[in-house]
Amino acid sequence: MRTAGSGAEGWFGGIRMVVHPAFVSYLVLAAADVRNPEPILFSVLAAGVFAASRGCVRTKFRTALRDLRALRVIDMVLWNGFLMLLLSELFLAAADRMTHHPLLLPLNAKSQERIQRYRSSLPDPGQGDPRNSLGFNDTEWLIPKPQGTFRVVALGDSFAFGVVGYESNFLTLLEAELNAELPVPIEVCSLGIPALDPIDYLEILNTEGTLLEPDLVLVCLFAGNDFVKASRGSRLRFRNTRTFSLAGDFFDCGWRRCACEKVKADPRLESTRILFPSRTSRTLRWPSGMLSSS
Repeated sequence: MRTAGSGAEGWFGGIRMVVHPAFVSYLVLAAADVRNPEPILFSVLAAGVFAASRGCVRTKFRTALRDLRALRVIDMVLWNGFLMLLLSELFLAAADRMTHHPLLLPLNAKSQERIQRYRSSLPDPGQGDPRNSLGFNDTEWLIPKPQGTFRVVALGDSFAFGVVGYESNFLTLLEAELNAELPVPIEVCSLGIPALDPIDYLEILNTEGTLLEPDLVLVCLFAGNDFVKASRGSRLRFRNTRTFSLAGDFFDCGWRRCACEKVKADPRLESTRILFPSRTSRTLRWPSGMLSSS
């Protein structure tokens, strides 16, 4: 005769039969960094539900758990790991609604925090390099924009900021070349700040770039990381969970702090400059009528 306890235990075992394969699949997909894990996860969940719905399978699973110590250990580890990740996501989601901590704020607020953090730790300008009153690696800009000037606002990370001197920066060379070839005064304003992401470029444009009254916005993307970070993939992707984001923010802050301390402690690293030739393109496409000679 079946009791209520044995029935509940059987269905609890069925739930674990569904959760364990799905959680293992999720960990494998996280390790492989699959951007859209839904098809695989839903297939595994469907197979687990089908297996758990079979009473004979649940009975065999419960018997194996009772007889095999190793299987009990695996069952405990997987079940506790699943509960920890689930509770972590629920807790961070609730904290996100109740607190204004930078690590839990929306993307635009996180961007503001990152912009402020990296702007405050900018390296001192090199000898002869300008640093304007807004904190950017460029000359002063007039607001409002001078009459007749075509102003380009350039957004980017360390490449736009300049890993070479100001005179060798590709944006400085671009401005000089355009002014030499076009009849209209051209001003290229560099709003680059090292270590930022494309979502941060948008925040800078919204909060500071629009004040410069740009006629054109030039976004400088680095193929090494900007395209990867811009493509977030599915919400079920482990890298997109709040738990991973929070842990990544802590690790990122600690890693950058250690790197900065290492550079400051070693004068050879502090004075090192990376040099590479800069070239500007002559095949620029401008909106019709903006740069007419009349």
